[in-house]
Amino acid sequence: MEPSEIEALRADLRSDDPSARAAAATRVLERFGSQAIAVLREAVVSENPEVRAKAAETLDMLAASGAPEFELIAESVREMSGR
Repeated sequence: MEPSEIEALRADLRSDDPSARAAAATRVLERFGSQAIAVLREAVVSENPEVRAKAAETLDMLAASGAPEFELIAESVREMSGR
C-alpha cells in the first residue's frame, strides 16, 4: 500500500461522514484481514509507549467507523491498555 493510499484511508477513517468511515474500515479488513486487528491488539500492550499509543489511536479510528466489530475490539483493547 502506497503512503498516499494510507493517508487517504486515514482521512476517510476520520471523516465526518459515517458512510465514508464505514467504507474505510471495510477496506482495512479487505486489505489486511483480521490479522491487522491481531497485530494492533498485540501492539497496544507493547513496552514502547509510542507503539501503544499509535495502536490504540488506530483502533479508536476503526471503532469510530461505526462498524460494530471494530467498536468491540477497541473497547477490549482500551481495557487492556488502561485507557
